[in-house]
Amino acid sequence: MVLERSRLDVSASPQDALRHLRGDRMPFALIGDWAGSRAVLGSEPFRGRLDSLTELDLELGVGVSRRGRPGPTTTAAAADAPSDAAGEAVGGGWFGWLGYGVGAMVDRFPVQPRRPEPLERLGMAFYDHVLRLDSDGVWWFEALVTEARRAALRGRRRLLEARLRGAPSRA
Repeated sequence: MVLERSRLDVSASPQDALRHLRGDRMPFALIGDWAGSRAVLGSEPFRGRLDSLTELDLELGVGVSRRGRPGPTTTAAAADAPSDAAGEAVGGGWFGWLGYGVGAMVDRFPVQPRRPEPLERLGMAFYDHVLRLDSDGVWWFEALVTEARRAALRGRRRLLEARLRGAPSRA
C-alpha cells in the first residue's frame, strides 16, 4: 500500500464539497483543524461498516473486547500501513464513531440513560481515499493505493474532481 496524493484544480468550501458527496454511501466530514487540514471528507468506503467490537478487534488489533484488559494485538491491519508518508497527508483509514455504550463493554460505566431512539454503539468503515483541504486552502485527492485498486481510485479521483468543479445541489 502506497500513499498517493493529487492536487485538485477546484475551489469549493468544505460545506459545498460535502454536498457533492450527499448521494454517496457513508459520507463523512471532519471540518475544522484536523490533521493539519481545514477539512477531511470521504465517502464510498472500501471496506464496509463495522458494527461490533469483535469486528473492530479483528480489523484494528486494539483488543477492546477483552473486558477490563484492553491492549494492542497484532493483526493484518498493522501490516497494511502505507509505506510512504507525505507530510500532513491523511490518505485514508478508519473513520466512524465510538458511542458511549462502547465504554460499558470494556469497563464498568454507569448505566446509559434510555433514549427514545437508541444510538448505535459504534460504526466504522475503512476509506482508501479522502478529499483533504489543506491549511493553505488547496484541495487534494489522497489515496492508500494497492495495485488491485489503482484503476478504481484513478476513476474515483476523476469523478470527485468533476463533481467539485460543478455547483452542488442545495436540495
